[in-house]
Amino acid sequence: MNAAKTKYKNLLKRYAAYAPQYDRKWGRYSAATLSKALEVIPLGDASALLDVACGTGLFAQMLRRQRPQLQITGVDISSPMLEKAMQRIPPLPGKVTWQLGTAEQLPVDSAQFDVLTCTNAFHLVQDAAKALAEFRRVLRSDGTLVLVDWCRDFPLMKFRAAMLRVFDRQRRQIRQLDELTGAIEAAGLAVESKERFRAGLWGMMCVVACNPQVPSSRMFDESKSPLAEHSMPVR
Repeated sequence: MNAAKTKYKNLLKRYAAYAPQYDRKWGRYSAATLSKALEVIPLGDASALLDVACGTGLFAQMLRRQRPQLQITGVDISSPMLEKAMQRIPPLPGKVTWQLGTAEQLPVDSAQFDVLTCTNAFHLVQDAAKALAEFRRVLRSDGTLVLVDWCRDFPLMKFRAAMLRVFDRQRRQIRQLDELTGAIEAAGLAVESKERFRAGLWGMMCVVACNPQVPSSRMFDESKSPLAEHSMPVR
């Protein structure tokens, strides 16, 4: 197992078990959270979209119903989840591509995508600053990041975060909305909108940011990110 996957060994075991029943177990939650992402994505002139932590491909399926010509690339760390995605939508040359990889090391070229989405997963990313740098790298100038994640501003999510720290072996960081937007801005992305919302019992947040056209000398310095000092150990 390489170093990146060693960080996620507990998560990989979990999603290998989850994959066969994931859509059935989490269908209502997924529909609510992914609908929010779909609502805010600027698909008008977009030709290529990258879905990070794409899971079983449900979001790609929703996107294709609206924009069948959109080129979609899905990246996920879990092979069993990607297998479910490929069953849902078989790879289509030039239209749908599935790739194994992590948010911290995306297996795609730079400046390739008009939109990057990451839904319901950023709290699991072990090196958030590095992931945000990768998000910016692969977005085209004026490309859009849409990030939907758990939000610690809700009292129930504060309680959930406390319980997970005690009982869950997979480390995660459930952030407040201002904490997330600050990290995104530190990565050199310009926040365009932010909001909190509920998905059943889950407190969520949605942030939309743009990758501005800036000189290379002003590119993101990972060491200055507010997340750089808070990398999460994994037991």
